[in-house]
Amino acid sequence: MEVARNRRPQEADALHQEEAARELRLCTSCGRSIDIDANLCQYCGRDFRLMHPQVQARPDTEENVIIYLMSVLVPLLGIIAGLYLISRQNESDRQTGKVCLAIGVVVLIVEVLVVLGLALLSAG
Repeated sequence: MEVARNRRPQEADALHQEEAARELRLCTSCGRSIDIDANLCQYCGRDFRLMHPQVQARPDTEENVIIYLMSVLVPLLGIIAGLYLISRQNESDRQTGKVCLAIGVVVLIVEVLVVLGLALLSAG
């Protein structure tokens, strides 16, 4: 009985060392660490068997186009949406966030310049 008690912590240590020695990668969908040989993410279910390594970015979806238009029409909302999306783990969301932020900032600067120009013209 004493021998069995002594082996359990040693077996647990061996299992812990084996887990630490495994190679891990980050899931491209949720950002959590998963086994490098995993076909599915155990956390979000992302299927890595369907991935094509040569495809880097997905084309703009209808949702992204709507967000981009919102950034043009209401630049402050575009800036807020951009900052939110940049903070996400998903690389596609982060890319969309960068575009929204850029559009929002540029349009906001143009609007401010137009308002200042009109104010100068009406004052003069």
